Formats: sequence, structure tokens, C-alpha cells
Amino acid sequence: MLMSLHFWRVRKDGGLTIPKRLGESEDPRPVRVTTIPYLVRRELIWALLWIAILLFWALLIPAPLEGIANPDISPNPAKAPWYFMGIQELLLHFHPSLGQSLSPL
Repeated sequence: MLMSLHFWRVRKDGGLTIPKRLGESEDPRPVRVTTIPYLVRRELIWALLWIAILLFWALLIPAPLEGIANPDISPNPAKAPWYFMGIQELLLHFHPSLGQSLSPL
């Protein structure tokens, strides 16, 4: 959603512009700049910042892992690990023959 807003604002403003500083001439046309390196550098810094924030957050919150698997005891109902849970839940909505054709056994 934020990227859509960003692209809309750039398109609405007619491209990238540098805001006027105090004491500059009152030229009604803004100074245009190229996308590279100005916008790319700014977006790269924001992307790296968000990646660092997400990485730090991921380090603070533990993953919902259970104990070591025991092949003698299976939970009822048998569920996939959390990282395959979305696929397993999605297969519930399809025809059973599709789920059997996708299973590795």
C-alpha cells in the first residue's frame, strides 16, 4: 500500500524534485533530479533499515517450535510443521485426489 502511494505521489508531482531551501530564488519550477542515484540511495537506506528492524525483531521473538520429533508417538490430528501449515490448510479446500497427487509418498 505504501509503495502504491509512493508511486502515485511521484507520478502526481511529475517526477522527482528537490524541495526549495530558504533564501533560494522564487523560480516556480522545481529542480528536477534523476532517479539514480538520488532516489535509489534513499530507498536502499530505507530498505536496509527495515531489514535490520525485522531481523532484530525476529531475534527477540522465538519461533513456535515444539520438542524433538518422536516417531513412536504421533499427535492427533497429525499436523505439518508451522512453516508448511499454510499449504496443509490450503489442501483442505481442494479435491482429495489433488492432495494425494501432491504428496511425496
